[in-house]
Amino acid sequence: MAIFSKAIKNRNSETTDDREASLKPRHRNSKSQDGADALKSERQEVRIAYPKEGEIISGPRYAFQIGTIPQAISVEISIDGGEWKPCRESLGLWWHDWENFNGGAHEAQARIHKDGPAIVFSEVRRFIAAKEAPTRQ
Repeated sequence: MAIFSKAIKNRNSETTDDREASLKPRHRNSKSQDGADALKSERQEVRIAYPKEGEIISGPRYAFQIGTIPQAISVEISIDGGEWKPCRESLGLWWHDWENFNGGAHEAQARIHKDGPAIVFSEVRRFIAAKEAPTRQ
């Protein structure tokens, strides 16, 4: 019984700082982790949500969906290396309506403008446009 009460006493004597420190993630190599986190964070500032990588789209029109950080002032998209086209904001996301596209492989990249001269680019998204709408069986 004495051992049990001693364990409870030791646990109760922990400070809040001790408990919070034990909950923090620990990294083996903090220098390399910091660089990876910074790169990951920058890529997440703007991303093309739809179409997904390798997705097959169809129809006469398609709406690209782009997610950004709240600090994005404007968003543009380039399809197949073409000129940058403006996107519209709605429901907390950015959208670009694409029409009259050719079938085949395509790629898109988005960019955001933040306060000042900062421009951040998304990763390139590759997808396929079907010439005809897929049939359901």
